[in-house]
Amino acid sequence: MPVIYNVDLDIYERANPIGKTTYGKGKSIASFDNFEPRLALSYQLNEKSSVKASYNRMAQYLHLISNTTSATPLDVWAPSGKFLKPQIADQYVVGYFRNFKNNMFSIEAEAYYKTIDNRVDYINGAELVAQNTIETEILIGESRAYGLEFLLRKNTGDFTG
Repeated sequence: MPVIYNVDLDIYERANPIGKTTYGKGKSIASFDNFEPRLALSYQLNEKSSVKASYNRMAQYLHLISNTTSATPLDVWAPSGKFLKPQIADQYVVGYFRNFKNNMFSIEAEAYYKTIDNRVDYINGAELVAQNTIETEILIGESRAYGLEFLLRKNTGDFTG
């Protein structure tokens, strides 16, 4: 295991690399196949309003690991591989849309819920610069986000937005 849990300090810490593997020219390190369906439904209630719902599944194969707590913020890009699986996100959205004053204004309200598997974060004290064994510096977990979004839009006239 690339990262270990220190029970006494209640933190995750860097572990020693498990070993070293050398890959020849043209050899594959890892291969990933992910099904990424997308579904969107819309139902018009009347001339002025409608409801919409959608589902998306997305896979991310390149990971941005940001350390903003250091004196000089640092971003490291790491590809998916043997120790770092792709992040898989599932997003669900439901919304209500309505037009007012002959389509001069519209209002939209949407609720969303999103889960992410294989979410990447770094351990306390991570050394991300020139790191050949990035798996000893990161944690893999799950995350979720949810919320509401509102939009009021002016669609016609000299001033829109």
